[in-house]
Amino acid sequence: MAIMKRTTQTKTAQTKTAQTTSGELGQSLTFAATHSVKSVCRKFHTTPDGLAIDIAQAKYDLDGPNVITSAAEEPFIIRLLKSFASPFTFILIALAGISYVTNVALAADGEKDPSTVVIITAMVLISGIIDFVQSSKGASAAAALSKMVTSTTRVIRRPIDFDDTDAEQGVDQGVDQSVDQGLG
Repeated sequence: MAIMKRTTQTKTAQTKTAQTTSGELGQSLTFAATHSVKSVCRKFHTTPDGLAIDIAQAKYDLDGPNVITSAAEEPFIIRLLKSFASPFTFILIALAGISYVTNVALAADGEKDPSTVVIITAMVLISGIIDFVQSSKGASAAAALSKMVTSTTRVIRRPIDFDDTDAEQGVDQGVDQSVDQGLG
């Protein structure tokens, strides 16, 4: 019965965790840093030796594997448009518009001179293309680096009786944990 109750509490906590904002995370970290191990374990429904197998399995079944997810890549056209979205570019576009109106649209037939508009438009295009190429190279380099880095954790769990007060105090030492991190 105690395990069922804990599993229900765990699902409730997981729902809250899914809605966690960075402010709540900061509060949790502050609590963990300023309170005793026993208080932290009680608040987060765990023990100093970690979660029991059944609770860990319930979390895995509910949330899936503990993997780092990356954001989906933006479509080409969105990345291209974002490359042109800068204050400098907007100023140049405004200047090109003003230059077009004054030097082409409102100018007399023999005095029309679109050269300023062409030069400013070329500057906008060159600036945007350079920004797009640089950001694409940066994103490719970051993706390549993330593929090179692997993080694995191996945890061996043994059943923990939550009704046992010794287990809550960390007396029951039965968990062997090791962390391997490397470049692959």
